[in-house]
Amino acid sequence: MNNIINDFNKKISLHLDFFNKKILNININKIPIELFNNIYIKDNNKNLLINKISNIYLEDYNKLVIEVIESKYLKKIYNEILNIDIEFNISTIDNKILIKVPINTIERRNKLIKLLKDKLENEKINIRNTRRDFNNKIKKLLKDKFISKDEFKINYNKIIDLTNKYILELENIVRLKENEILKI
Repeated sequence: MNNIINDFNKKISLHLDFFNKKILNININKIPIELFNNIYIKDNNKNLLINKISNIYLEDYNKLVIEVIESKYLKKIYNEILNIDIEFNISTIDNKILIKVPINTIERRNKLIKLLKDKLENEKINIRNTRRDFNNKIKKLLKDKFISKDEFKINYNKIIDLTNKYILELENIVRLKENEILKI
């Protein structure tokens, strides 16, 4: 039975890690270079990391340059960056992709906070769906008489408590990020 709780914790930890990576790109005045470490493009049925086929560097605090080594990858990289849902201005010059942070305005900050809260709500739904899946697993164990009703209740309540704990953790992460956006 502990395996189910451990599996639940692992699955939710993956959700939290994924969420943290998703909100990494929500920045008000800087471009997180780490954001570009895990972006792939397809070429001849192979996945290529863009940081292996280009040079990525910060030109200044609000401008990132991706200098593509082979020009045939420029459009693919550009399109892949457009797909990652970042709130930056993206343009190309020669074999370079320029990514620039827009001017800080109250409107932009509010938009970023709304985006952050939308991502939070989606992640809460994902966590609740995971809770439902694991509750169904323990219900099946009860139905198949692998566990007693007492074990079922204990584990059911553990999953609910853990879900609430993780949702609270998500909300705290968002609160910190929101404060970061507002204070700059």
